Amino acid sequence: STTGAGKLTMRIGGRSIPSDGVDIKVGAGESILELPEDVGYLLEYDLGIGTIISSDGEIISSVADSQVYKSKNYDSSEKKIKISASVGVGSLVINKY
Repeated sequence: STTGAGKLTMRIGGRSIPSDGVDIKVGAGESILELPEDVGYLLEYDLGIGTIISSDGEIISSVADSQVYKSKNYDSSEKKIKISASVGVGSLVINKY
């Protein structure tokens, strides 16, 4: 998905976890990705001056050392998803439901 200056909310159901992951590109807008509670995720990101807020409450800013983040339940989850994100000045929020 690509978000320029608007807001996009994308909810992925437990039965429809894409095997090849998801690509998210955010310019100046906001993207919200909603995942089932039992799904672990591996986030690979490229971040400008924007922010990424994980479902674990972690805030990733442009000064982050690593460009990979694993959810706290990633290693123990049976269902997993890879998220590739490019965030410019906007924000990406990953929520669990």
